[in-house]
Amino acid sequence: RADAFLFGEIRRFAVFAVAAYVAVWALVGLDLWRSYNEVMADAERNTTRLSRFLSAETAQTLGTLGSMISSDPAASGTADPLRRRIGRTLGIRQIIYADAHGGVRNDPGISNVAAADFFTVQVASDAGLYIGHPLRDVASGQWVIPLSRRLVSPSGDFAGVAAIFLDAEHLRASYQMADLGPEGIVTLVLADGTVLVRQPHVPELIGSSIAGRRLFSDELAAAPAGSFRDRSRIDGVERMLSYVRIPGAPLVLVVGTAMAPARAELFRELRTDVLAALIIGAVLLLSALVLARRQIAGEAILRAREAHVRRMTDNLPGAIFSQVLHADGR
Repeated sequence: RADAFLFGEIRRFAVFAVAAYVAVWALVGLDLWRSYNEVMADAERNTTRLSRFLSAETAQTLGTLGSMISSDPAASGTADPLRRRIGRTLGIRQIIYADAHGGVRNDPGISNVAAADFFTVQVASDAGLYIGHPLRDVASGQWVIPLSRRLVSPSGDFAGVAAIFLDAEHLRASYQMADLGPEGIVTLVLADGTVLVRQPHVPELIGSSIAGRRLFSDELAAAPAGSFRDRSRIDGVERMLSYVRIPGAPLVLVVGTAMAPARAELFRELRTDVLAALIIGAVLLLSALVLARRQIAGEAILRAREAHVRRMTDNLPGAIFSQVLHADGR
């Protein structure tokens, strides 16, 4: 009975210790899951905030430049009035006026733009402020973004285009000032997927198309703004990406922040939780060992006492018989 009781006590404590250890690891798992969700939510909030801010700044810049482009064909003979109006605006490489056949009359470095998209799109109908595909500036070799408006004659006929060439580096420099963290990116693309600006700069990416990427195939098809995680085909970095379709312009701005720093913070928390769980487990194990030793020691004492009592009781009937047999002293 004593052995059964002792075994039952040890078994109950062992069950308690195992249950407590499992509970500790369950709490570690729950805390890890909570921390993971918080890290993902923080990353999404940060990139969303940056994408909204930078898209608003980009829209304001392009809107200001667009308002400076005159649609009056009377100004097509000279760019000086417009140059004076935009001379104080950073990022403008040049301004051109082209006639109805694409001939440029105010810039000897450019003879004809009839084949350029910023011209052809305005021929059939008024496209408003059109943002074209990036071009190489003839003089500097740098990338420029054309912005054009349709020129209309007094009779309402197409009279050519007025176009501004915006230095893409100017936009990239403004994106560079944003706190993107290590390996963060900003990309400005046309609605057809053509890359206009990328920070950090990747020369071979400018002018290329990312229309086949997840951003266009899945995300933009579902919503004009949102966030998702993806791994870059360029540098292999996994990022939280937030995108915004800029209202009133055929543009999409994407901000990406690397997931590695967030995961590093998560792993630091995980190490702390695991260390705490291991310490608690060690305490439980040590307590179990101490209790087991005490139980074993108690069992040994109990067995020794039982053996002593058994020896005494084994001899007790003979002693009593001898006392009764010789009671008269004979």
